[in-house]
Amino acid sequence: MVEEQLYLVDGSTATPARRISLTEAGLREREHLQEWVLTHPEILGDEVLVVTAEFDRWVTGVGTPTWERLDVLALDRAGRLVLAELKRDRAPDQVMVQALNYAAMASRFSLDELVQVYADHRNSDASPEAQLAELREWAPNLSDESLSPPQIVLVAEDFGPVLTNTAMFLIEQSVDLRLVRVQLYELDGTLAVTTSQILPVPEAEEFMVRPRSAAATQRSTRTAARRRASIPQRLVAAGVLADGEELRIVVPDGVGEDREAIAAWLAKDQNRSLVRWHSDPVEPVEWAVDSQVYNLTTLIRQIIQAATGAAPQTQVWGPNWYRSTNDEVLHKIADRLPDPDGGARFDWSELHRILGLLPEGRWTTYGDLAKLIGTGAQALGQHISSCLECPNAHRVLGRDGRPRPTFRWSDPNDTRSQQDALEAEGIEFTNGIADPTCR
Repeated sequence: MVEEQLYLVDGSTATPARRISLTEAGLREREHLQEWVLTHPEILGDEVLVVTAEFDRWVTGVGTPTWERLDVLALDRAGRLVLAELKRDRAPDQVMVQALNYAAMASRFSLDELVQVYADHRNSDASPEAQLAELREWAPNLSDESLSPPQIVLVAEDFGPVLTNTAMFLIEQSVDLRLVRVQLYELDGTLAVTTSQILPVPEAEEFMVRPRSAAATQRSTRTAARRRASIPQRLVAAGVLADGEELRIVVPDGVGEDREAIAAWLAKDQNRSLVRWHSDPVEPVEWAVDSQVYNLTTLIRQIIQAATGAAPQTQVWGPNWYRSTNDEVLHKIADRLPDPDGGARFDWSELHRILGLLPEGRWTTYGDLAKLIGTGAQALGQHISSCLECPNAHRVLGRDGRPRPTFRWSDPNDTRSQQDALEAEGIEFTNGIADPTCR
């Protein structure tokens, strides 16, 4: 592999920077490399939200705690965990075994645990529901089932041939694994760092990484990720919004920013919350304040900065901030459109029929239903949570037999919990887990 070179350019002059090690520069793994990743999570991959750092509350499959410390735990747009191990120098070969152990333990992570870990990391005293809403803004299809299998990212100054060879083998066996190399340069006392993904080769990644979980689950996850990544393209292609059509900027519920300050700033001038749609998939909105066109997320980041005097504290997802004249959120308009590959929308009528047959005193899981009707568990869970036609939805629990914190009755006046309703039907709960013999 040709070594990367860095030059400082001044007109026709290009001065090479000196390649140095992080150790030589006196930079440390936790104080420096880890802080870079926490501040710039894009080092781990496109659109990654940091959930916590130095996580050590792992439990093995037989319930034994282990005090191994994972450097960074994150979440991607599809609602999947991303595990990152960082090494200041050349990554030792044994780090691969360590990372695989983390992945095995993370495969048993639940949504409730994720919410708690995220709240602890942010020192937030917000309710679990509010924390979950914030995570769902980032990953709308987030569920127990979406968390696994996790992605592994190893970040290091260099990787030896044994580790690289092992990585190639695991990638070919469908393990979602990335190697990211960090390079440090010095020129006249100024330090600069570059990061680059060396495996899988970015241009060939789509062909190298083959999903190892159920085809239907992976298919729905990939489709959901494509939808979020290409909302402007989908809207432009479908022509559902006319050129010049007005949209309003509204601060979403549960967003992890200063909602009151942003709302107050927008309210001071009606033009601040007004944009006009343009059929441009890259910069589709024109802001009434300056008549400039923007990317959906770029404009929201600029507004947060202006309103709060500080850069966004979370990773912003722009499509959740815009509403049509009918008060529909932009991403939900896009969700009704055909899939990007031209496929038809999924037919949920069989799910409704099966739910109607679930008898009193019995329960099932999202995963069981998904396998039965041929779709992904996270897509099915998302449908049930927003569908007013799903009978007996309270009889559907997580794979661990626990009620879901996102469960809502179609009747807003019904204040019972899932557990309340199921216990009234004769199902016993032990430590919050439904009787497995009733599954």
